[in-house]
Amino acid sequence: MNTQIGIGINIWNTEKTIEKLLNSIIKQTYKNFAIYILDNQSTDHSIKIINRIKKRTKAQINLIIDKKRRDIPSAQKILVKKFLIKHKYSMFANDDDLYHPEFIKTCIQIIKKKKVDMAYTSCQLLYKNKIIKFKNYPEYNFQNGKFINTINFLLYRNIVPIIFGVFETKSLVDSFKFYKPISNSRSNYDNQFMLYYLSRYNVEYSDKNLFFYCQKNRLIIDKNKGGYKVIYDEYKSLPLIFFYQFILLKNFYQSIMINKNFDNFRKLIIFIMCIIVFFQKTISYNIRFILRKLKLLTTKQSSL
Repeated sequence: MNTQIGIGINIWNTEKTIEKLLNSIIKQTYKNFAIYILDNQSTDHSIKIINRIKKRTKAQINLIIDKKRRDIPSAQKILVKKFLIKHKYSMFANDDDLYHPEFIKTCIQIIKKKKVDMAYTSCQLLYKNKIIKFKNYPEYNFQNGKFINTINFLLYRNIVPIIFGVFETKSLVDSFKFYKPISNSRSNYDNQFMLYYLSRYNVEYSDKNLFFYCQKNRLIIDKNKGGYKVIYDEYKSLPLIFFYQFILLKNFYQSIMINKNFDNFRKLIIFIMCIIVFFQKTISYNIRFILRKLKLLTTKQSSL
């Protein structure tokens, strides 16, 4: 194991963004890393750009051309099981996000100093090349402990920026068995993974803004990538919204039931929280569904 950290990037037609991302990683003050780029059969100049960057840098950049089109969770599982598993630490990067030169160094220093399983930093949002203020809340940290971190995640389901932190690879591999989508929308795989992780592993947070997350529209997903649909197109009726939220919360609670870190009393509290969150989320989604049907609510940008 020559390099300490493996960086996994899943791409598809990223010619407009991939060079900026790779430059921000190459400029890291922490140099002991290897980059693994899994190309999902791009049809633009992405591969050409990556090969050009490989020639002008000493950084380890490994380009893997996938033989078939995959959705995001399937592609990232390949990155973990075949490549990132070789390293002590791992992280994922989106093709359109950016990193401060001190990002990796800061996260690894925190992991070693605090003796935690993963670390992440505060972030700012990028939208149309402009920085937008972002409230990094709630903070998941070692002081809160696994139980409070789990409760906070149930309430807010805020996966940015924590999911883009640096993980000890052993903990990442263990938690990836819960990195799976529910329903045809191929969504919520990251939520299930993060809840499992926070309930079992110690995490720490830095309030330095060292990560820049490109703001995305979570409702509109490119139809050409993995055959995705607009997420809300799947919700063809109000009962389906209840059904999908029920499945998600059921999966949440099942992952808690097999958790040996929590006693029965804390599991009961989490069960009650799951019920509360179920009704809160379904009511919220139902209202949005009705408003869209009435064309009173247009698709808006979201940070997730």
